[in-house]
Amino acid sequence: MTHAQLHEFIRTAPKGSLMMQVGARDHSRDHDMGQLAIQYHWQAILLEPIPWLAERLERKYADNPLVHVVRATICPSAPASCTPGVLPFSWVQTSRKQHHGSRTADPRCLPHWASELTSLSYAHVVKQQREIRFTPLMCAACAQRLYHNVSALDAGCLSDALLANMANSTVACTCFSSLLMPDESGGLRMALERRGPSITQQPPNKISLLLLDAEGHTLQLLQQFPFSSTPIIRVGYAPYHMHAGTRRKAVALLERANFTHVRTNWRHSDWARAPRHSG
Repeated sequence: MTHAQLHEFIRTAPKGSLMMQVGARDHSRDHDMGQLAIQYHWQAILLEPIPWLAERLERKYADNPLVHVVRATICPSAPASCTPGVLPFSWVQTSRKQHHGSRTADPRCLPHWASELTSLSYAHVVKQQREIRFTPLMCAACAQRLYHNVSALDAGCLSDALLANMANSTVACTCFSSLLMPDESGGLRMALERRGPSITQQPPNKISLLLLDAEGHTLQLLQQFPFSSTPIIRVGYAPYHMHAGTRRKAVALLERANFTHVRTNWRHSDWARAPRHSG
């Protein structure tokens, strides 16, 4: 989906349309689709498990009653056995000073997007260290910036940078079934502890846009979502960390749920449901 197509879809949707975003980050990027929907007065359920990113979202939308931030991700388990709890969590801590001056792991040489490498799977981050190509030019540029000498670091200056600067913790996880429940009026309502009233007095009767960005676990999230019982118009997910076999399974799942492929690029795969299946 191009930016123009996305903008038109969001712009023309009724105000108060509902968007759910799993892995919302902090809405600091200009191309963030969730942020765009909120700018057009959509209701939003933003799931973000990383505490400091969730805090930024809460501050950003503190005065917006249409936005609800959930400090959790979705548990990657089968719907029937899903139980809210905690999960191990790994991320690349680019602010770590322990390896400053390292010949192979100085985090100051990492590109800015390295701080976005987060996953519920340690193995997924290990895989990124093997697959991401850090070029000699990146090391030369870092050497010039840090030491004013392009030859101060060799071409392997980032060979251990991701793993050496990885941090591990736990984050909360919840279930789609714990978030969205049928409302007596035929709409959808939140079902969170300490949630209080639903987002609005008039609950939406469908999810207009579901956005998923969960590195290493996007397929599990698609498998858990209750497509058969939840009216939904559009689904978008980040395909760039999915290998070919996983992408094929995601495509097959969405096609079985009566979605039609709209467009895919390296950052976003967009799917639309036929009107008779979207509520």
